Amino acid sequence: MLSRLHPANWILCWLLVACWLHVLQPTPLVVSVSLLILLALYGDRRRWWRTLKRLRFLLFALVVVYGWSTPGMHVMAQSWAPSEEGLLLGALQALRLMGMLASLQLLMAILGRDRLFGGLYTLAAPLALFGLSRQRCALRLALTMDFAEALLAAPRPARDAWRAWLDGAGEEAPAPIRLSSLPFVGGQRWCCAVLLGAIGLILMGAGY
Repeated sequence: MLSRLHPANWILCWLLVACWLHVLQPTPLVVSVSLLILLALYGDRRRWWRTLKRLRFLLFALVVVYGWSTPGMHVMAQSWAPSEEGLLLGALQALRLMGMLASLQLLMAILGRDRLFGGLYTLAAPLALFGLSRQRCALRLALTMDFAEALLAAPRPARDAWRAWLDGAGEEAPAPIRLSSLPFVGGQRWCCAVLLGAIGLILMGAGY
């Protein structure tokens, strides 16, 4: 049954998971993120650890920013100390980001590069109603995801070669991006509508 899902449905499933992680309470959040990380490790362990290693400072920054910017009870007697509430909120946000990254890795492993971009192009169709270029919006998003994937997959540069790494010296030319509209068959269109409705309900419940 899962193999019959349209790539656009898979992308909406990922968005649904991302929205769901945002509204989960701490205990269900820890369980859900742990499950997603285990699935990501099972799919491609090296890729997950490489992604986590590249983003460790961002995760740490989330905890630090929330810890020192959220009012509450200080963890120490000093006035400059972070608050317990802030550290907890920062840790929860870092967990949510890890869950989104793990689910995104699963999405890319399931769909592959071309089907993922085809799903994005299909979902961008309603943009034409607002006078926006469907091709341009989908292409920009695809290029951003492609660049981020290449950046995470690139080996760490040597200390004396960081400038050449930033300039892109010695890198292979990126593979061309193919955007093609994939038609819906069977109940895929209805599945898309149900997923959009579920995402809308979660966002409404969260106060958006």
